[in-house]
Amino acid sequence: MPTEVHYGLLDVQYADSESYDMLDGILYGAGKADKNLNTFKSFEDLAKLLDTDLKQNIEGKANKAPCWDGYACTRYDVLAHSQGGVLIRMLCSKKAVWGRGFCSADNHYRGRFHRIVTIGAPQNGSSVAYFGLMMSQHSSSVAKAAEWCPQFFLEKFNPWGEQIRRINSVEVDSRAKFHAIRTRFLCDDLTATEEETLNIVAPKGSDGIVDMESQKVGDTKGSLYPGDTVLHFATLSNTGQTGYPPLAKYAADLFNSKNNFGSFVIPPPASEAWKGYIDEQVSILSTTEGVIKVINFFKKITSPK
Repeated sequence: MPTEVHYGLLDVQYADSESYDMLDGILYGAGKADKNLNTFKSFEDLAKLLDTDLKQNIEGKANKAPCWDGYACTRYDVLAHSQGGVLIRMLCSKKAVWGRGFCSADNHYRGRFHRIVTIGAPQNGSSVAYFGLMMSQHSSSVAKAAEWCPQFFLEKFNPWGEQIRRINSVEVDSRAKFHAIRTRFLCDDLTATEEETLNIVAPKGSDGIVDMESQKVGDTKGSLYPGDTVLHFATLSNTGQTGYPPLAKYAADLFNSKNNFGSFVIPPPASEAWKGYIDEQVSILSTTEGVIKVINFFKKITSPK
């Protein structure tokens, strides 16, 4: 069955994507002409954009992707990274909210997608991004440093923000089958100071950008990639989720068994007490020494390869 790959922020390429005969990638709003709309637009706008892109370039009879040649199917598997996983989930809504509902006449009411694997999807936002956003508002130095990676300091990823509340209020069709992969930033790869900063915002672990709880998505079927550190995006010293062939194979192998998949479970709201703790730490770290510590931490997890 054909598989579509849906990317996260900016224009990234999935590991070894050209080596799979039945794999096709979607870069919604990521080209230069789009001015990276997929980074700065809201989830709702992007879900509609992705919905249109899929209809025109993947599902449209006249524009079927090459990987569909020889197949008489109305559904396909999806491998979605980061924000792409959030948007695909939105397109699996029980009712038509950001496009058509998951089951419609277009797919003979069997469901738009066959199976969905997400990698590092911030389904409940990102406490790391929230921390960076708050620090940038408290410190002009952090705000200046954030200019090299503005995609990590966006309000839409705020676990306590309106956009996350909105998408988590919409029921996902139980017939849509998911598997959520999460990766981690092992503390062995951090200095003591960097580990201390990470523990402030993601005490249960993180891929550097998305905390483990948000990647896990509550009781949704999923797994922790068993290998070493795999960051959300590649840095000078660590491999990223979209450029690591062993992780690509791990994800592809999941499609071999339907037992690896289950219905999407809306995650519970992020704890207000946790938000209060992060806000308190932001105030504490707004000193010169604290700002330097925060800047060094974000450089470690975001410096592009």
